[in-house]
Amino acid sequence: MDIGGRMIRNLDTNFKRILFDNLVLRTREKGYLIMNLRSFRRTFITEEQYEILCQVEQRLENNQKINREEEQIYHYFLERRQFLSTEQIKSYDDNRFLWYKNKIDAAWPLVNSLTITPTFSCNFKCKYCYQREFPDKSSYMEKEDIDAICEYVKFINGTECCFDGIKSVSINGGESCQPRNVEVINYVLEKFSKNKECTFGLYTNGSQLTMLKEKVDFARFDVIQVSLDGYAELFPAINGVSEDNFQKVLDGIEFIVEKVKTVKLVCMLTPMIIENVNKFIDILDARGILKHENISLQFSIISNFSKETIDSEFMDLKQYLEFRKRFKKENTLYNVHLGTIREARSIAKLVFREMEKIDVGEHACSTLESRGMMFAPNGNVYFCMYTGPDKEEIGCYRSPKETDKQKYMENLYRSANKMPMCRECSLKYICRGGCPLFASAQGMSLSEGYCGLYKSEYFWESLEELF
Repeated sequence: MDIGGRMIRNLDTNFKRILFDNLVLRTREKGYLIMNLRSFRRTFITEEQYEILCQVEQRLENNQKINREEEQIYHYFLERRQFLSTEQIKSYDDNRFLWYKNKIDAAWPLVNSLTITPTFSCNFKCKYCYQREFPDKSSYMEKEDIDAICEYVKFINGTECCFDGIKSVSINGGESCQPRNVEVINYVLEKFSKNKECTFGLYTNGSQLTMLKEKVDFARFDVIQVSLDGYAELFPAINGVSEDNFQKVLDGIEFIVEKVKTVKLVCMLTPMIIENVNKFIDILDARGILKHENISLQFSIISNFSKETIDSEFMDLKQYLEFRKRFKKENTLYNVHLGTIREARSIAKLVFREMEKIDVGEHACSTLESRGMMFAPNGNVYFCMYTGPDKEEIGCYRSPKETDKQKYMENLYRSANKMPMCRECSLKYICRGGCPLFASAQGMSLSEGYCGLYKSEYFWESLEELF
């Protein structure tokens, strides 16, 4: 089985996952769905057509002649551009990269999304948290840091006001909603709410929301995401805190659900949650938490943001699939969801057209729409989440430099079409060079791709089950 190059996968004796640069999916009623991995054109083919095309591909790769019937069916799909010639492939690649580059060149402002982390300190000690080994847990932002961030944003964007062109501001942690952060939270809202188009998000474990209800106007947030990783009896083992914190979190959720447009509850899939998921949902349902139309609960996969999409310390892909089957069978609540594997989600968006228009970008992130920066309490600026002490920063918001812009642009221009290991890969417009966080966590440069689960045979064997 060839895991690189053209990514042709023989998952059993008669099945190829990719055929003439088309992703192949088996369906129950219509034979096979094939989707071109450059144009994303789709069609269904019969079992007989599939078998003939597999034979054609094998013969052409071995420089063997094909018979008249094989030639007819092969040219049928060529004429309809379901299959592409070498020249057409080159044209697609060249034009798409040029389109993407021109869009980045024309993007204004350069940065339109900000993530502000007032502290890495947290009152919980969650066993799965990627921040549990972070240094500088005692660092907290002050109002002066927000002023410095505002000046930094003006410098990078070349704008008169810090809020010009900013579409979203998120406040996270550590634990964002600590009493020491109140002044900073209010100051961020004050600074950026001058842009009426700007939306605000808050990430919290929810345990101190009610304590701050008279000190922070939570109604100014468009989205509040609460980490809720179990019920009272599980809190000591999962979150490292006493059982009574569960009640505090529920009280906080009930407070904000009446004030905020969207409340998202996120529960990480630890082994304890997997074992007790139905009890957990029943507890929330009985409390009336899930009755609100503006609230949702999502179970999410734990990642270590370094080598594994799924952190093997807590789960593997096989265990996830087993849980997924049980979850889909047993869960009936409309607002309770199971997060999907990042790699499978990328494919599903194209196969099932979950977007109104096909995204033809070349970056693994939605860089064109959301050009973000993350500001840490130690003064450093990052492309995305700060995932560890060895992560390379863009610069320092307390001392802006022209080189900061250059580093930021390097990430924006990151493209699978520029990466030697990705350039000839059939999956490059789905993978798009992989997540930069994972690449950088392994000491790779932004010009290097990261395959993640796309290199897993089991991932491809189980693809239909992952949707």
